[in-house]
Amino acid sequence: MSEEVTEELYLNHAGTVLVSGRSQVGKVARYIVHLITKGVTPIDVLFIGANAGQQAYKACAVAAIIASEELGKQVAYVTKRAKTKTEKCDITGKVVIEDGKSIHVTKDAFIWQLVLLGETPTQ
Repeated sequence: MSEEVTEELYLNHAGTVLVSGRSQVGKVARYIVHLITKGVTPIDVLFIGANAGQQAYKACAVAAIIASEELGKQVAYVTKRAKTKTEKCDITGKVVIEDGKSIHVTKDAFIWQLVLLGETPTQ
């Protein structure tokens, strides 16, 4: 008897930051820092694919440096797996439309989730 494993779909929330392979690292990092200053938790940097993963990783690293130097907050990131629904695209990146509607597919995604380790005392 085989047991089917079903994973729940990831649900976006106020702390979800979506990153693509074309995302600008500096802008994503500044947005992450903005969420930190607003006290939003958790902060999940969600990405699908290798190029997006590189941009997400760099943005998290830059955000950690800014948070430390400008806010005195020490942060780290942990990685998590997720399932997400996204629009199906053809090889050129165009969204596939059938009967006037875009088609959605479930894809594996990954998340860098921010963890606040502590604060550096201000002088």
